[in-house]
Amino acid sequence: MMWFYILGTLLMVFFLLKNIHSSGEFKKYRAQAIFTFEDTRKSHKALRIIFTISFVAALVLLLLSLLVWEVRTPSTLLSLVCLTVGSFLFAFYPFTPGRWILTDHGIFIYNNNVFIPWAQIIGTEIVPRGKKTFLIINLKQKDGEQLKRTSYPVLAPGSQVKELANMIRDFVNMIDRKRYRKQFNEERSVPLKDRKFY
Repeated sequence: MMWFYILGTLLMVFFLLKNIHSSGEFKKYRAQAIFTFEDTRKSHKALRIIFTISFVAALVLLLLSLLVWEVRTPSTLLSLVCLTVGSFLFAFYPFTPGRWILTDHGIFIYNNNVFIPWAQIIGTEIVPRGKKTFLIINLKQKDGEQLKRTSYPVLAPGSQVKELANMIRDFVNMIDRKRYRKQFNEERSVPLKDRKFY
């Protein structure tokens, strides 16, 4: 049982550090954002309030156990530490597919802590799931990238989802046109006698 508490605490600390770093990246990309999306669902806000109360209660219990009751049982202390860290994680740095940023250069997704340049994006799909609407961002996969993730779901406002999908498509098309123009100019710069025709 002791190893279960140790593993749980380490996992909670790992996810907390990961989400803190992701939150820092989110703030960095927000400075250059065209659109910033935050999770405005009532259920998400309610869960954060519940976990905030849980964090305060767990912290008080941990301090009382150490300072007043003088509990020295490692499993009890570790379970309280795990509960405290976990509650802090979900109260202040929670996982959510509804937090992402659209910039001139690509899309940053908070949940995955990943920035996807426009050149890697193929397109999008709109997937309604109950009352929620997800925008699936599909990526290119080159040879030797079989293990690469090729789709990322993000939560999008139902009223804006079509507009967002069109905007992403326009950015992807613009990048493709730039790439074709660059390739064309490179081919034109080669003397006619040295050009390869296939």
